[in-house]
Amino acid sequence: MLVILLLGAALTVFGGTRPSKDTWDITLPTSAIATVQSGDILVKADDPALVATIASRLPEREGGNLRIEQGGQTRSFDAGQRPRLVEAEGSPAVLKVRVPVNKFLNIENLTLVANSASYIAIMAVGMTMIIAMGGIDLSVGMIWALAAYIGAFVLKYPWNQGLPTLGLGGSAAAFWFAAVLGVGCLATGLAGRARTLGHTPIARASIPLLAVGGLGSLAALAGVVLALRTVAFENPTLDPLPMPWYVSIPLGVGVCAAVGAVCGLVNGSLTVGLRVHPFIITLGMMAVLEGAIFVLSRGQSLAGVPDSYGSHFFKQEIAGVTPVPVFVMVAVASLGVLLLTRSVLGRRTLAIGDNEKAAMYAGIPVGRVKITVFTLMGALAGLSAAVNLGYWQGASPGSGQGYELQVIAATVIGGASLAGGRGSALGAVLGALLIQLITNGMIILDIDQSYNKIVMGTAIVVAVVVDQAKRQLQPRK
Repeated sequence: MLVILLLGAALTVFGGTRPSKDTWDITLPTSAIATVQSGDILVKADDPALVATIASRLPEREGGNLRIEQGGQTRSFDAGQRPRLVEAEGSPAVLKVRVPVNKFLNIENLTLVANSASYIAIMAVGMTMIIAMGGIDLSVGMIWALAAYIGAFVLKYPWNQGLPTLGLGGSAAAFWFAAVLGVGCLATGLAGRARTLGHTPIARASIPLLAVGGLGSLAALAGVVLALRTVAFENPTLDPLPMPWYVSIPLGVGVCAAVGAVCGLVNGSLTVGLRVHPFIITLGMMAVLEGAIFVLSRGQSLAGVPDSYGSHFFKQEIAGVTPVPVFVMVAVASLGVLLLTRSVLGRRTLAIGDNEKAAMYAGIPVGRVKITVFTLMGALAGLSAAVNLGYWQGASPGSGQGYELQVIAATVIGGASLAGGRGSALGAVLGALLIQLITNGMIILDIDQSYNKIVMGTAIVVAVVVDQAKRQLQPRK
């Protein structure tokens, strides 16, 4: 938090100013004489109130482009870019200026930083639990992109024309077989991982059942993608169906979260069922989902959501700002704090990350906890996608690329240990804010954005080194 405050102060001081988007109209007294000289505006007036009003909002600067002459003295003000003088016969002259504002410390920029950080912070809360458990998820960016794209399709598709035909290899029976097989094997496998069934035949068979269930669920998801692909671009200019908010919001958020949860469930099931490190499983899932997105989208963006979902909810303006994504981030962070510090799942997660074998001997259902945490991570990625979809009112197939780096960086910077056993949901949110401040600062200071990933990678390395140094300096128990 201290770093965020110091960085914000530095950007406020060194970021400079820019003209505001809104113009300020200054009505001149009828006795004033205004002329334009080489793009600068000279006003001769004997009204002290006029000078006081201008001085209250425009910075005084020698050589400024707005000069006010009064009583033989001239004061120069910076009126931003291209101040204009509008004169109409029979009406007082009007000055139109764009008031300079601080590039960083203005409501538009702060809202942009907070909203951009919210998408990463929502996912970082889930990533905190995974890393605290001793795992990793490299597929969050692609889960996010796929969830957003399917959510955009569901909100745009004319459901009054019927449902898309689900199938695998042209066969609806193959799709339903894969779906039922996946759900059945996952349910049976999860039951077998329960502590009370530890010595039953079902428990011994749970490992292969989870693997088969994960693969079956992945095949069913592929069937959904192929079905949507056949109808997604039959009429890309079609306007979305009007929906009331109590239909569009549960539908959009529910579909995005469900798609993310299924992807996370597959990640967790394959990790536990195949007994492969999550780095490999999620790396493979990242590639699979990236291919699925481009198969579904054919490389095209999908724009348009109902107003009740976009401009009237997630992009609803309140007191001149659009704070709904920030509200969602705060809610998720609060639930994340409670989950990690006050719930059985949170304590089990930290225990597994601290010592998985000891947790297993203590009777913790390690496999079931891992699958639950990965599923939660996927659902949060879907929720983040739903918020972004409503704010920007569209989805792009390449929009999630690189998000995994930002999410992991936010989590590690926020205090989660890559060795497992420690993590903070609040720290993950602060880490996301810090990352977005760095990105925003590079834009404000006119630094080439090509260096962005270099900075992110460096931040991860520094955070890990600091974490290792802290662990070595701590007194051993």
